[in-house]
Amino acid sequence: MLERKKKRTNLDVLDPLDQELVFSHCNTAPVTLVKGCEWIKRTYNIETSPTRLSAWLQNQRAEKSEGARLQQIREESAKATLIGKVLAVALDLNEVNSRMIQQAVFQELQKEPEERNEKRLVAYMDLAIKSRAQEVKEKTVALQARRLYFNASKEALKCAAELQEINKGDGDEMEKIEKAMVVLFGEDPEGFESSPQSEIQKPKPEEGA
Repeated sequence: MLERKKKRTNLDVLDPLDQELVFSHCNTAPVTLVKGCEWIKRTYNIETSPTRLSAWLQNQRAEKSEGARLQQIREESAKATLIGKVLAVALDLNEVNSRMIQQAVFQELQKEPEERNEKRLVAYMDLAIKSRAQEVKEKTVALQARRLYFNASKEALKCAAELQEINKGDGDEMEKIEKAMVVLFGEDPEGFESSPQSEIQKPKPEEGA
């Protein structure tokens, strides 16, 4: 953003408090620029012209407006951050989703009140919640799989000798797998029908065999 060039005047030699007093006095009706120059001469013994005083007042107004806007942006940013963090804790959201909501809230706060769209914020929160739900689901599935692998490995160690005998025995590969599953998990283990292994088909005997 391009910085606005400030026009220097002889009033800039005053300290900030005196500049504020000059602004308050000369920027208030019915004080005219001419009367303002006369008051400055009496009060601070500074010669200035109505043109210079007008330029100085204009600079002061712009700076105060810009300062007020920057302060407003800081306050809106703080509000958006707080809202995002509160929702993140309440809904157990991760940092990415929290930041997404913070940004959405901040963008809405930048608008005039009558132009703000609460539905847009609701849509962002709904998206964040769904994203979190999917993340939890994936972690749950991964945890369940890890437990299954752990239990299978644990049982395999216990039954190593028996599994070795099955592997050396008669029967095709599918028969050996089914025998091993019975050893590890028992007859008709829970969830067996939905497991990928249940879809493995025994090889069909060749015709004429």
